[in-house]
Formats: sequence, structure tokens, C-alpha cells
Amino acid sequence: MRVEQCSIEDLDLSCLFFEKAIEFQKQKGGPSYKFVDRQLFQEDIEAGRQHKIINDRNEVVFLFTLWENDEHIWIDKQEDAALYLHRLLVNPGHRGQGHFKQALDWIEIYAYCKSVNYLRLDTLADSEGLTQLYEKHGFHKVGFYRVPTSSEASQNSQGNHVVLLERELQTGALYFANESYIENAPGFKSRSKSLDKWKVIEVTIEDSFVEEDWCNKTHLGYVTSGKLEVLFNNGDSKLYQPGKILWIAENNSHKATSKTDSIAHVLLFEHGVG
Repeated sequence: MRVEQCSIEDLDLSCLFFEKAIEFQKQKGGPSYKFVDRQLFQEDIEAGRQHKIINDRNEVVFLFTLWENDEHIWIDKQEDAALYLHRLLVNPGHRGQGHFKQALDWIEIYAYCKSVNYLRLDTLADSEGLTQLYEKHGFHKVGFYRVPTSSEASQNSQGNHVVLLERELQTGALYFANESYIENAPGFKSRSKSLDKWKVIEVTIEDSFVEEDWCNKTHLGYVTSGKLEVLFNNGDSKLYQPGKILWIAENNSHKATSKTDSIAHVLLFEHGVG
């Protein structure tokens, strides 16, 4: 599993997932959105706000959109450090496989990197099933809102009665450990932290290196500065700029190299370590 920003090539698939979501809600007899807003999908993709989860068979299984503000619906909450989730869409052939939880795991790390305290979303007030799903994953109701028809919100949102849900992030649980997690690796300096099941390592990469702890475990990383190239054992390579998140799957051995003579700084998140 990996998470990537969507590209314009994902536009048709995004619209298809949304169309199938509308059909699914209608079949269940629940409320649904009105139509597929292709322009809104395109705007979010071009702005880098829409992301996709890709499984090990290279299939797109889930889409989600992250906004850093939502002044049309969360009118009185814009001063908070928050991320706003929109258009959570599952591949119709992969429903019930926990992809929303996977997205939340990724978003929590992303939010930590952004110093965000809250995740927020809204859904139609009559969508009891979706509301219960979100509450199951740690969100709680904080209010209701009727979106004015004169609002600058999307046409799909205008006139809707929505429930507002919020999840507070426990970023305060992150703390510095007394000793480094990785020692004596060439070109590798780190400080270690822990958060629930994630080990968080602040990494400085001065030149290329191969490190066993990177090669045999699943990692999520966030490039804070410099440029990082990851060379995988199958011959593939990928260059990560500052602000980009990288996913390294278990047992996919690789080499990390700082590029253009700049030292790369990375927050590296290792799953499954207490």
C-alpha cells in the first residue's frame, strides 16, 4: 500500500468513484449528493489536495481530499490548526477492506508534520450510516449547519443540512527518546520519538547509504528539506522534494541518496514499534 497525490490522469477515475458512490447511496435508500462536479475534482487535483491509496496490485482503492481551510461550512473555526477531509471515495470493488482507516493513519502522520490539531469533515445530516462510521473512527459531532443556497460552497453542498464532525489529534503524545534508534549508520544521523505504534525518526542524510532497518520494515517518510532520491532493489527510483511524503513497503530494500549536494532532512515513521 502507498499513498500518492493524484494527477490529472486520475480525473476520470475520480468522477467514476463519485458517480458509483451516489448510486450506492441511492440503492441503500439514503441521502446522496446531486451530481458529479468534474470541475471541483480538477481544481483539487491541480492544487495537490487530492490523494489516492494504491494497493500492492497497483490498483487505486481509495481517494481522499485534504483542505487546509473550509470557510464556507466551518465558518467559526478557521482560526484552528485543522485539516478538512472531503470526498472520501472507495473503489466499488474494494468496499469493506479498511481503506478509510489506512487513509486516517496516513493523514495523522501528515497532520503531525503540518502541526495540525484537528481533523474535520461534514456529511449529510440524514446519513446515519456514514455518521456512525466516522464516529467509530474517533470523530464526534460538534454541530449542524445549513449551507445557504447563496453560499460560495460547491453546488453539491449548497442547501444541504450537514452534520459537522471533528477528531482531535494527540500530537502532544510525541516525545523525544533519550537515545537514538539507529546508531553508527554511514551518513545517517537521527533522533528518535514514539507515537502509539509508530516510531518517528528525524533523519539527516548527507550521502548515500544502505541501512538494514530501512530495508526490512515498512516506513512512511516526510521530506522537510533537501532532495531525497530512493533507489529500490528492482531498479526503480523516485525523487522526493520538500513537503512530499514517501512510502517504503516492507522487504523492498533500497538506498537513499541526498541530491544536488544538499543535505536531505526527513521525518521517518516506522510502523509496529512501541
